[in-house]
Amino acid sequence: MNKKSKRFIFHSKEAEIKDGKLRKNIVWTVFISAVLLPLLTEGVLSVVLQYTDGDITLTALDTVLRYLVVILRYAALFTSYAAAAVGLVNYGYAGFKAPVLLLLLGSFVYYMVASFGSYIFCYENGLIVTESSVDVYEAGFSYFFLFIYSLIKNIALSVICRRFAVRAEKKNLPLKSPDESCRENCKGFLPFFKTALGKTNIFRKICVYAALFELLFSFTVQFFTYTLFQILADGAPENAEQFWILFSSYSLIIPGCILGFFVMSAVCLLLSLQKPEKKL
Repeated sequence: MNKKSKRFIFHSKEAEIKDGKLRKNIVWTVFISAVLLPLLTEGVLSVVLQYTDGDITLTALDTVLRYLVVILRYAALFTSYAAAAVGLVNYGYAGFKAPVLLLLLGSFVYYMVASFGSYIFCYENGLIVTESSVDVYEAGFSYFFLFIYSLIKNIALSVICRRFAVRAEKKNLPLKSPDESCRENCKGFLPFFKTALGKTNIFRKICVYAALFELLFSFTVQFFTYTLFQILADGAPENAEQFWILFSSYSLIIPGCILGFFVMSAVCLLLSLQKPEKKL
């Protein structure tokens, strides 16, 4: 009778400790980037921007803060994607639910706590002037819609990430998750990103998926929450200047997603290098 040979992995106490530390680092990374940082970018800094907006003496500060918010927003978002992806690829969802659940919690915090919370604060303190209280309810509905949309996006991205990892394993594709054995090859800026973006690194394609998902999400949100209303109110742009005013807000989305791709690739590798090497 033919028997399939199996490869055994011998776990040492040291490897178990490293594995446990990696899990904790993944959880803390998602918690900080997906739950805590939105309170700063969409909460505190958004309120500060309402104070600086329109103040000629604070024009330079306003510009710096606006770019800072965008950079931090995309960096935090893709850092949370990276940590969740490392958890899904290495441990699956059934055995390690915390990263994905924190990612979903982050959607609620981002839109319903930080974004809508800062809107209410600005409204109560006269920083946002509306024609009636109905506008506040409409804003709340809009943020709730964005929360649901973000929730669906994060669930879909998590499912695709896990299925891709499973498919790569079943089909024995030449893809692997880096571990501590790759440390020597990652010393220096260029070797680090060469490994992070290597063809055999399973996270490279996952990072591409995440960037494309976020690009589509950001463009859709921007269109339905700003562009469409502007067109309905003022009509279609008639010249280049009006066109630029209407669509200038899109100019940071593509650079933000490109930045996010490299941030996610780097964070995936940094976390993966903490994974103990398998002894076969």
